[in-house]
Amino acid sequence: MKSIFRKHGVVAAFLSLVAVVCFATAGKVSAGSNASGNMYRYTARPSESGKLHVDGTLIKDEKGRTVQLRGVSTHGITWFPKFVDGKIFNYLADDWDANLVRLAVYSENYCSGEKEDSLEILFKGIDEAIANDMYVLVDWHILNDNNPHMHREEAKAFFELVTERYADEPAVLYEICNEPNSGTTWLDIYNYANYIIPTIRTKSPDSIVIVGTPEYDRAILDPLTQLLEYKNVMYALHFYATSHTDGMRRNLRYALMEGLPVFVTECGLSEDSGDGTVDYRSASLWFKIMNHNNVSYAVWSLSNKDEASAMFKPTYMPPAIPRDKDLTAVGKWVKQVISGVDPSQIVVDNKVQEKSFAEKFESWIVQSLGETGIRAISRWHIFLLVAAVLMVLSLVLIRLYEKKTGEVTKTYEDILKAGSRQGPLMMSVRDIVYRIVLVAAILLSIIYFGWRIFFSIPFDFGVVPSIACILLLVVELIGFVESLILYTGLMGMKRYPVPKIEDDQFPDVDIFIATYNEPADLLTKTINGCNNLKYPDKSKVHVWLCDDNRRPEIRELASKMGIGYFDRPDNEGAKAGNLNHALGLTSAPYVVTLDADMIPKSDFLLKTIPYFVDAELRMKDVKEEEKLHLALLQTPQSFYDPDLFQHALYSEKHAPNEQDFFYRTIEVAKASTNSVIYGGSNTVLSRKALEDIGGFYTGSIT
Repeated sequence: MKSIFRKHGVVAAFLSLVAVVCFATAGKVSAGSNASGNMYRYTARPSESGKLHVDGTLIKDEKGRTVQLRGVSTHGITWFPKFVDGKIFNYLADDWDANLVRLAVYSENYCSGEKEDSLEILFKGIDEAIANDMYVLVDWHILNDNNPHMHREEAKAFFELVTERYADEPAVLYEICNEPNSGTTWLDIYNYANYIIPTIRTKSPDSIVIVGTPEYDRAILDPLTQLLEYKNVMYALHFYATSHTDGMRRNLRYALMEGLPVFVTECGLSEDSGDGTVDYRSASLWFKIMNHNNVSYAVWSLSNKDEASAMFKPTYMPPAIPRDKDLTAVGKWVKQVISGVDPSQIVVDNKVQEKSFAEKFESWIVQSLGETGIRAISRWHIFLLVAAVLMVLSLVLIRLYEKKTGEVTKTYEDILKAGSRQGPLMMSVRDIVYRIVLVAAILLSIIYFGWRIFFSIPFDFGVVPSIACILLLVVELIGFVESLILYTGLMGMKRYPVPKIEDDQFPDVDIFIATYNEPADLLTKTINGCNNLKYPDKSKVHVWLCDDNRRPEIRELASKMGIGYFDRPDNEGAKAGNLNHALGLTSAPYVVTLDADMIPKSDFLLKTIPYFVDAELRMKDVKEEEKLHLALLQTPQSFYDPDLFQHALYSEKHAPNEQDFFYRTIEVAKASTNSVIYGGSNTVLSRKALEDIGGFYTGSIT
């Protein structure tokens, strides 16, 4: 053997040197850090480390290795159930290197009607944590119920259920009373623990149990006065870095020095309310102490709540796959700490970090729109794409239909194009802006209906609210379809200037004033307005008073004012029948219909008749079978009296008439689809067009 060593001494020495270097390197890996500050250390996993136990102040695994559990705590699981999710736990385990998740079951909710929901979510959370090879801390989260004895029997039954289901599961730990407060003493907690722990030990004899301490788990020194006589018991400490500083850190060091096994089951970087300012410097000191002493911890809170301690931004909505971009500034800091970065290397500033403007804006959005609103907004690009596709598809289908059937609507635009004269003016900047706004309105409306259909129907609230909401949705959809008809016209709307014609080209016109029981003084004003209409040759303007009540005084008024008078032996067909009767007794190529309470402006004929004459002139050289004719021109109606809106606001000269939107916008837009509505008054009609359809329609009172 000696000869062999001597023979191969150089080789042996070299191998020995390599071994020393390897051991030295291994030592550095176990305790050192890389260039980014990540601490290489043992991360316990249930699959490898098995059941944990308490040894002095430390937690150790089945192989005797010291364990530090590092993870996060959920908020109330019934308040944020979607964060109890396998994808999120996988993200914590893989990307954060977290090996613990604390599930907060609020005892007051559990005991006031949420038992089944709480258990369902809790069991799901335990199963998901185990599936992702994480330890899980079951937290009986007392808070507003102050003293754990308040719901002691419910707590006992709760732990019986959980331990029976997970009796042999090494991954499960138990926290029996979160944050006793309002004068609860250590003796109260001591007696409560002696009542609950035997229940847990019946099915889980070796599981670690964490016991709360007085004053919201801050009085960590109180248990030193009388320790519980159970194995695998630890004592809870809670801190929030902004509110709890050097004094509580000294207490933690002293408790550890005295041999008290401490588990920080809840901690945060903010004020003790869970909100307010964030103190990264203080947090860094806390985590250095915990890391140095292998104190296990769970950081508050795994939620998107609008508060400083939340890990996720308000805009993140499970079950979306979590990403680092979804984390708040606090979440990003905590991720680095849990993953092994030295806390001193990730301090944001020397003391306090306020919410950024973006975070404040996100908070405002959440408060304004709620969770479903945020979820819908986060999918705006999908809705926008769908809306754009639907618009393009609709236009394509319309064009294909027109091409296949040849049913292309002819409009006044076609009359202008058919003639040799210059067509309408090009669109103005205002018209272009109108079209951009209308397209945007349609897109936004479709996006809105995407939200209404997929996010606003309250199925969770029962049948009646859901049906009511669906009925409202149907009404909204019908209104939207109607608005599309309007939008179609508005997008094709153009302003056509009054054509210029020669004075001798103005034709004869019959003006029919329809009356039944209007008083003579009112009719006098209307007739006077008609008699004073401007026209190149006034002898071509024929004013007729069409009296459907056969009143002698009205006949006399017509004679006195120098106009024609018609009556008839009956009232068949009402106003339409009255106008048809007058139509049969006159012959002018164009007819004006006026209600008795309408006064035309003096230039009424000069601004209407040229359209008809110009249209005929444009068709002069067109083949007869291809000729288009202008049949009807509707102008805004002008009443004597202000409408109710104008009257109530004393704004006759300032507020528009209630019918102005119809006559000055909708009717103008309808010219682009050849669907202008005859309003019954202030209208010029072609006699030929009327004769082609058999006169005024008498089948409806309108």
